[in-house]
Amino acid sequence: MIDVSKLTLEDIRLLGIDALSQALGPAGMARFMQQFEMGSGDYTRDRDKLLGNPTFEEIAGRIKERRRQQAESSNAAPPKFTKMIDVTNLTQAQIRQMGTEALTKALGIEGMKQFMQKSEMESRDYRQDRDENDRNPSHSYHLL
Repeated sequence: MIDVSKLTLEDIRLLGIDALSQALGPAGMARFMQQFEMGSGDYTRDRDKLLGNPTFEEIAGRIKERRRQQAESSNAAPPKFTKMIDVTNLTQAQIRQMGTEALTKALGIEGMKQFMQKSEMESRDYRQDRDENDRNPSHSYHLL
């Protein structure tokens, strides 16, 4: 266990994500994180504002470009996961329990609490950014 009193919130977040990935694998880590995101709003409306209505050809072109870029940067070593468990048969409660145990083991109780608070703050930041973009479209971010 690490002394989190000397770490930044960003360091705690990175260590927590690593602990979750090691314990649950990438899919389980994602499912754990999704349980604590505070979703709201109209996803379809927000998606359409950000992405528009691209044609099939535009989407295919973006995919080909991304694959080309990934092939060019394939020198980077892929992340290694010590545990690749099948989380498809686990309940959300089981994933929450396993994730909480992994965070507590890696970061201690205080570190686990700080990790969860950081995750909740980031999900609120998205909603605040989205709401600001709705009020002032000139500040919108462009994806892809």
